[in-house]
Amino acid sequence: MLFANLPFFFLGLFWGSFLGVVADRAERPRSIILDRSRCDHCQKILSWVELIPLFSFLLQKGRCRQCGAKLSLKYPVVEILTGILTFAIAIKIKETQTPFFLGLFDWFFFSLLLVIAFSDYLHKEFNSWLVYALAALVVFDVFIKGIFLSNTHKAFLPTVFEMENWGVLATFLNHFFGGLFGFLLPLSLFFLTKKRGIGDGDIWLGAILGLFLGFYSTLNMFFLAFTAGAVVASFLILFKKAKLKSQIAFSPFLASAAFFVYLFL
Repeated sequence: MLFANLPFFFLGLFWGSFLGVVADRAERPRSIILDRSRCDHCQKILSWVELIPLFSFLLQKGRCRQCGAKLSLKYPVVEILTGILTFAIAIKIKETQTPFFLGLFDWFFFSLLLVIAFSDYLHKEFNSWLVYALAALVVFDVFIKGIFLSNTHKAFLPTVFEMENWGVLATFLNHFFGGLFGFLLPLSLFFLTKKRGIGDGDIWLGAILGLFLGFYSTLNMFFLAFTAGAVVASFLILFKKAKLKSQIAFSPFLASAAFFVYLFL
């Protein structure tokens, strides 16, 4: 099973190369499509050999072929993450016998989520158009799953309501309350911490992820995200890489937790 799905990892590397460019340029005045890739140091346009995902970085030993400057790890990291993401979703689709087009849709959803998380990590903010695109995807996703996977969420309604015609409604209610909780919890923290503990973008991202995952999975997502965030922040403070008042991007923790819940819970 693992080796049979290995081509999806390499497909993810190439897709991740593009996603890394999107995340990097989302907050810059550079065209994502028209502007060719350049070295961040000498501004030389990269050749096709230098654009081969991951392998070009390894062959060049992490340095620019033109000026010899050290290359940022951000591109190979996002390429590897996208490779893992694609590989894992391919396995999940086969094991759960998910319809291919639904699995493909989830792949696009988490790809865009990765762009948001990586952009937030790089720039400490993410562009609103990324959130709008993710919101549009999740609304379509809930509608489609309500039609094709309605029976999987009947347990969300009390047993007395479990009639054949409640399947679609149960699915919609599950995702609706997930989105509502995903919105209200970050919103409460936003005001309780006087806008210092969480960003306003995380409020909308929490709502979108809650809508995507459903109510119970959203509970698990926030538990994992806050736990991981607290552990990482503690280590950063302990090793003096950050201070108590330092701004730490929260969306990478939300995205990682959401993907973990999607795969395993």
